[in-house]
Amino acid sequence: EQVLLQIGETAVPPILARLRDARDPNRLAQLAAVVIALGERSVAPLCNEIASARGSAARIAVQLAGELQNPKLVPSLVVCLHEGDPALRKDAARALMTIGSASHQAFVDAMSSRDPEVARLAAHCLGLLGHRRAVRPLIEALERWLKRKEDGLAREAIRALAEIGDPRAVGALAAVATPRPWHKRGPRVETQLAAVSALEGIEGPAAERALRD
Repeated sequence: EQVLLQIGETAVPPILARLRDARDPNRLAQLAAVVIALGERSVAPLCNEIASARGSAARIAVQLAGELQNPKLVPSLVVCLHEGDPALRKDAARALMTIGSASHQAFVDAMSSRDPEVARLAAHCLGLLGHRRAVRPLIEALERWLKRKEDGLAREAIRALAEIGDPRAVGALAAVATPRPWHKRGPRVETQLAAVSALEGIEGPAAERALRD
């Protein structure tokens, strides 16, 4: 392993090839540790592997990208988030979350995806990341999904706003929670209840007023 570390970037493709065939958990862990220890020198080979690999090999590369936590890997992971199979998408989302704030805009952009699963996953991840700068994009997504009557996505945005707990979301949540006249079609009851629940979790006078009203 020390020899591989000394070789540097050129050692990474052979290591990744071994990882594809490795079955022993200890061997897998050893090889993965070398890729991570190489740090910046692993970035380009991992990008190439993510672009070309399929199946379990692609998932291993994506998981390693998350552990490496290098923002330069974000574009490659975004491709997987949008174009991968369901398992690879989830792995890419986890990797992006591990990288952290550098992935924020990628998730914001993904909420505009025509694929509802990608959009849902992006909103979910923004909630888990908990960055307050995600509040405005989530409110915009919520309003967009309500207009399209995509209540499942709207509830995901509401859950994300509840996770962040920022008072700036109170106005948008109160608008969803407020019952509409019978002749005006509004959000479904489940969505209204989700908004009420989100308001109950936000601290401060604005949320208290919204719940009273």
